Amino acid sequence: MAGYGKSYSSYRGRSPKWKGILSAVLVLVIVVSVGYLALERYIVYDETGTPHVQLPGGEKTESQTPQKPHADLVVEEIPAEEVRGELQLYFAPDVVVTQEEATAVVASSRGYDGAVLTLKAVTGRVGFYTPTAISTSAKEGTAEAIAAVLAETEHTAAHLTCFVDPKAANSDIENLGLKNTGGYIFYDGVNRQWLDPAKEAARAYLVQLAVECAQMGFDELILSDVGYPTEGKLHKIEYGETPQNENLEQFLKELTDALKDYNITLTLKLTADGILLGTEPGGLALETAAKYADRICAETDTAQMENLTTIVERYDVEFMPILTEMPFGYDGSVMILPIAE
Repeated sequence: MAGYGKSYSSYRGRSPKWKGILSAVLVLVIVVSVGYLALERYIVYDETGTPHVQLPGGEKTESQTPQKPHADLVVEEIPAEEVRGELQLYFAPDVVVTQEEATAVVASSRGYDGAVLTLKAVTGRVGFYTPTAISTSAKEGTAEAIAAVLAETEHTAAHLTCFVDPKAANSDIENLGLKNTGGYIFYDGVNRQWLDPAKEAARAYLVQLAVECAQMGFDELILSDVGYPTEGKLHKIEYGETPQNENLEQFLKELTDALKDYNITLTLKLTADGILLGTEPGGLALETAAKYADRICAETDTAQMENLTTIVERYDVEFMPILTEMPFGYDGSVMILPIAE
């Protein structure tokens, strides 16, 4: 027992090694902290954010040139105005029917690869002279005005709104117009009337206008409002027995058959929501649109553009966004809408 007690007393009198190491570390931390506080006012940051110690008397003078990182690398910054997409088109905001309007479109499209001319508006008004048109204020001279735009622009597209057409619908309700369940012409939420996609004569009217655009020499045909109304008392529409998408597909089939002998790109203008959901509010399925279109376009913003592109390209069809301005660095096709004044 006495030996055990002596040994225990001797053990308690020694300092463990870990306490010595801890003391050394604490002293080092204190020294570094004091040194940092002393030098903090002499720490400066260069243009890359890298810290440097600059002691008194070592300040840069105007004649000194700061050293840039990787000075041996030459980085060329491309100005935003020089970033080009595959195709950039100026989208004319209204129907073109006069030489003055055509001249204005040509001027506005400078700097782009071409222009989009609206040749049939939501009012039903047709912007070129043709006996086919049910409503037009265009004169025979409009052909020359359009020809001038075609000659002055590298790529020119004709934009036709399709089934929303108060003029044509009211001109022949039985054969063209979309009716309500009471047998009268249907009025949508903004008092417009529509052509009925289920009626052969209505489809034939639009197909003929499209063919005439192709005959004028347009490079591209852009169709919007390929569908049924999306506003108003939609439950009052007399849809008939055939599903909406089938009627719209029949129209696209007749259209592509009529255009098969023309070298013209067919583009369908859809909505961003329709692309995301897979079906347009007006009844046209995205899969059906992609089956007949060479490309699909939609008004969108840069935040949503990539997602829409991914969805559309799953169908092996190009997506062409319609924007108010060209996003920096974008290398795809784009149509530019003029900013409303």
